[in-house]
Amino acid sequence: MRYLNKSLLALSCVASLLGACDIEDTYDVLDIEVPAGYELSAGTSTLFVRSSKAYDMPASWVTGTYNSRFNSGDGLYDDVRTSGNTDGGGLGPVYAGYSCGSCHRNAGRTTPTLWTEGGTGSTGFSSMLVYVSRKNGAFFRDYGRVLHDQAIYGVEPEGKLHVDWRYETFEFPRRADWNGGFFKS
Repeated sequence: MRYLNKSLLALSCVASLLGACDIEDTYDVLDIEVPAGYELSAGTSTLFVRSSKAYDMPASWVTGTYNSRFNSGDGLYDDVRTSGNTDGGGLGPVYAGYSCGSCHRNAGRTTPTLWTEGGTGSTGFSSMLVYVSRKNGAFFRDYGRVLHDQAIYGVEPEGKLHVDWRYETFEFPRRADWNGGFFKS
């Protein structure tokens, strides 16, 4: 009888532990066949979608609690950051954009205006971060890390970006001409 009581106690403990698991907090890992030498950009969350909505949708396995968290994060990304938005809003005198999505359109799947307009875009945003630093890598005290190309009314932005470039045809040196990373003389 004593052995039976210990067995029942152990079984009831195991059953209660299994029953305590929240089914919403688990997920199944999908097996996706990947050729040797290749990797998926987001592991099992990789979407094989080429449209502008590719970064704006959850993976097929994201359900329940994880889907709610994804949608909350997606909303935060698109929320306008103004002083009227009490959930983390507010713009300083200079700013990079009024929301993450204002610069990184289509949830980040965008072409930087550096390539389309040669710098700061016609909408006022460069769609890319431009880091300003000294030659030694230190940041300028008054500017921080990012060149802010927008500002509130009455305040000048830190600057606008304009880049000129030219294309040139060239060839890399042959491997035989290298000597530990230096050209042979």
